[in-house]
Amino acid sequence: EVLPKNEWLPAHQAMICFGREICHPRNPECDQYPQLYHFD
Repeated sequence: EVLPKNEWLPAHQAMICFGREICHPRNPECDQYPQLYHFD
């Protein structure tokens, strides 16, 4: 289990906020956070 079930809702909300503020469709700024896209 990567994330405990009691953390699912806060994690979901954080991802939505990140998408709204950083990875928006026009002029996305996602590349400023490459560490978030490195999966092992």
